[in-house]
Amino acid sequence: PPRSTLFPYTTLFRSRDYRINKRSGNGLFIDATSKYIYALLSKQEIVNNFFYSFGNTIEVYDWNGTLKKTLILDKQGQYIKVSDDNNTLYLFTNNQESGEEEIWMYSLNNDK
Repeated sequence: PPRSTLFPYTTLFRSRDYRINKRSGNGLFIDATSKYIYALLSKQEIVNNFFYSFGNTIEVYDWNGTLKKTLILDKQGQYIKVSDDNNTLYLFTNNQESGEEEIWMYSLNNDK
């Protein structure tokens, strides 16, 4: 898909005719395959001078921008990656208790 259909605001950014309003406390992390765009919706906050972004809701869009489904995961994470065949979603997170990095795998077999 051409970039202009996904990012129509690039002309606005190039012209520098914009300003950033206050932070909403919400964010998103995106991964895409040739079939779908996956958006991890997250909450952002500062705790003990560290910036945290985490979420468990994933919105799945086709390349026309149509929302196809919403996934609610049982774990919170910071980043996602989807296999090229749309079969597996990887959620990257830190264990809340140990601080260790974790990767959780979710089957998306119905997304073929």
